[in-house]
Amino acid sequence: MSFEPHILGSGLHHITPEIDGILLVFPSADIRAGTIGSAADDLMALSDSSTLSRQLTNSIMFAFDGFNHDPREVHDIPECRTYLQALHSTWPYWMHFIAPIPDLWATILLCLLISKTTSTLPNSPPLISFDPKELRALISQMTHAMNTLHDQLDLPADARRLTFDTSMAAINIALGGDTNAPTP
Repeated sequence: MSFEPHILGSGLHHITPEIDGILLVFPSADIRAGTIGSAADDLMALSDSSTLSRQLTNSIMFAFDGFNHDPREVHDIPECRTYLQALHSTWPYWMHFIAPIPDLWATILLCLLISKTTSTLPNSPPLISFDPKELRALISQMTHAMNTLHDQLDLPADARRLTFDTSMAAINIALGGDTNAPTP
């Protein structure tokens, strides 16, 4: 699979049928300003297009532009968390579109979980904790959004199940175990 970079807010005019994956680049100016307008418009155009929705199932990655030299993890950068949370409140279809890459799923979930906390012990990696009920509610919300999109696309049951299973496998690996997630 090849991923073509796509700066959110620039339109979707160059996504042709042979593109099987895209890298959404969240622009640093929008992140720092806390504006999601043009990015949300692009994402809505993506989910509103039956062709692009089918073409890019489980095949989108994302990156935050302008934070390459920040030593913090993306989920620890308040501007990135706020930006992604605002996008999610407008466009919750991540489960249908995001590539099944556990680190990518860990980033999105940790950015979206409000009650996430990080602590460190001397000579140990950071320990991240979150409310399991909040995680289940978030995954349930994402599943509902995915099912709504699948209803609009009139996807057959096997395609729905494959999309859900692909996302959940990556989420389970990202979180190190069972999420007690809902079924599609």
